[in-house]
Amino acid sequence: VKNYVLKPAIKAQMLDNLTIAIDTLKAAGVQTNATPSDIFDGNLTMILGFFWLTIQKFYASGEKGHSTDKNPLANEIYRWVNDYLNGYEEVLRYDPINNGASAFQDGMLLNLLVDRTQTGLVDLMAIKSMPVGQRRFNAVDLANEYFGVPQLLSEEEMSEQNLDENSLITY
Repeated sequence: VKNYVLKPAIKAQMLDNLTIAIDTLKAAGVQTNATPSDIFDGNLTMILGFFWLTIQKFYASGEKGHSTDKNPLANEIYRWVNDYLNGYEEVLRYDPINNGASAFQDGMLLNLLVDRTQTGLVDLMAIKSMPVGQRRFNAVDLANEYFGVPQLLSEEEMSEQNLDENSLITY
């Protein structure tokens, strides 16, 4: 990649760098409608969509996954969650590898991810008795407060029977 500004100081330089990055990824086969302004302005929908398309493009061309898997990228992420949460007894019950996005709907796995990232942040005994909506809110709120992860899925989206797997994985 040539002609980018290593340390952009003004908006025009930043937008030029974003244009170069997007054009480079488009030339590599990533199909997106995201613009440099979308990314610069923080349009989360466009940024996450662009991020997801980029992951899918490069993952699909990689050697991981199996052709028989419905979504090899999702399966790899669920395997990672399973490994990352090794030692939490609840992981066996929820089984993200076989249950996919639905394993995350009641908020328990999200809380375990938060607790695994910063041990002791979640009162694991208390969340077991929380109503499902409160459990989901607890995990998302802590992820935002302690790790700067914005809430990208609403309570309604997380509780839907047909939770969008791509949105959950990106989150």
